[in-house]
Amino acid sequence: MWIIVFGLLYGFARMLKNQQITSNSPKKIAKGSLAEGINILDGVILVKSRNTITAFEAKCTHLGCQLKHSENGIIRCSCHGSAFNDKGAAVKGPAFKSLTKLSIKQANDSQMLEIQMP
Repeated sequence: MWIIVFGLLYGFARMLKNQQITSNSPKKIAKGSLAEGINILDGVILVKSRNTITAFEAKCTHLGCQLKHSENGIIRCSCHGSAFNDKGAAVKGPAFKSLTKLSIKQANDSQMLEIQMP
């Protein structure tokens, strides 16, 4: 029984450690700084594919841990091992919900992207 309680407390502590407080103001990111594929920058996942850019919140849908790593087109959560593809869909649990998609607007100078945070 104590092992279960310890496991739950440990998981909760890791989740709190990895959470990041974000504001609702848009984040500005230079369009030219994005490589083809998955880019994880400042709490945002940007997927660049040819002329298309898609944005997701860099927060795991399992317990809210920050997503910081990607490898071979898969975004991985270091807390509990969930994985997401470049479309934001969960491909490995414990998370089962897709990543939160974010709105992107082109800033006035056309070289900057404005990503609206939730």
